[in-house]
Amino acid sequence: MKIGIDCRLHYYNRTGIGRYIRNLVRVFPECAIGDVELVLFQSRREREALVQAPAIRCHRVITPAHHRWERWLLATELAPKRVDVLHSPDHVAPKRMGWMSVVTIHDLSFLAHPEAYSAESLHYYTKVFRTLQNATKVIAVSDFTRSEILDRISIAPERVATIYEAVDPAYCPRPASECESIRISLEIPDSYMLVVGTIEARKNLERLLAAYALLPRTDRPHLVFAGGRGYHYDRVLEAVQEHRLEDHVTFLGFVSDDDLPLLYSGAECLLYPSRYEGFGLPILEAMACGCPVITSNHGSMAEIAGDAAMLVDPNSAEAIADSITTLLGDSTLQERMIAKGHARVKQFSWRATAEKTLALYREVAGSR
Repeated sequence: MKIGIDCRLHYYNRTGIGRYIRNLVRVFPECAIGDVELVLFQSRREREALVQAPAIRCHRVITPAHHRWERWLLATELAPKRVDVLHSPDHVAPKRMGWMSVVTIHDLSFLAHPEAYSAESLHYYTKVFRTLQNATKVIAVSDFTRSEILDRISIAPERVATIYEAVDPAYCPRPASECESIRISLEIPDSYMLVVGTIEARKNLERLLAAYALLPRTDRPHLVFAGGRGYHYDRVLEAVQEHRLEDHVTFLGFVSDDDLPLLYSGAECLLYPSRYEGFGLPILEAMACGCPVITSNHGSMAEIAGDAAMLVDPNSAEAIADSITTLLGDSTLQERMIAKGHARVKQFSWRATAEKTLALYREVAGSR
């Protein structure tokens, strides 16, 4: 049985879906692969093979990720490889040419919050409707995302399976000396709260800044944003100026996987009051590093965090501010959240994700 996995996006985006691709294929050699042959289709620009293992081959393809005509171009390029199943981990799949199709849907934010996307991005992601019509099976990364798919798109429930993501092993508590070193190198004050993710509208960052402005100026920790610029990034900058927070906020831009665990480990807490997420991986990353979490009380955030985070109404700046005050003012609560976080993270693993994904491949191949 030959399984193809479209890994092209990994070259263009090492966070988000790129990280999902990397961790999924990294763990496959640890699983009982049996008669499965995996072919990883990587961007021709990516020099190194994602995985080197006996049952896994890497093949470079020309078609770029998110190409306007990739549904036909990629299909034509992959057809000679004669895979039995093709897994498309980034919402949109190429035209089927002899294979069964598995697609991972990470979220439907482009439908829930189209104002957060450019016209070009919306044009690409709305292809998901045709993709899901033709997919044999769909992987949703949370029950929330599965519900969104079933509510917004006409598809039989039995075709959609929830398979959770997990945390990269690199995310774990780091020594205080290493945390201090990265803090000094990035010119971050001793005490800071961390915000992780692309700077974009659906992350609710304008309201987060309004909440931060409500905190007493004398003893509030610095606010550090770790994430690249997204659509309407300028609105977040305008909110900083509106609340006169220029001296209290730092934007680091993209932060590498080497540095991010250090930032989590040294932070007072993670602030993640997003309006919409398909999974919310920073929640688990922070917990794995011993960082208390404040996140939204609905959607996938509440599902993933369980009782191991402080859950707050993301639509209320006052509620967000109150939760920060409560957490930072109670060391016992912080310790309890850290302990619950470590326990919560153990309920997710990339090994389990990989094994469930392999089982799905076999189920799909058996239905040919």
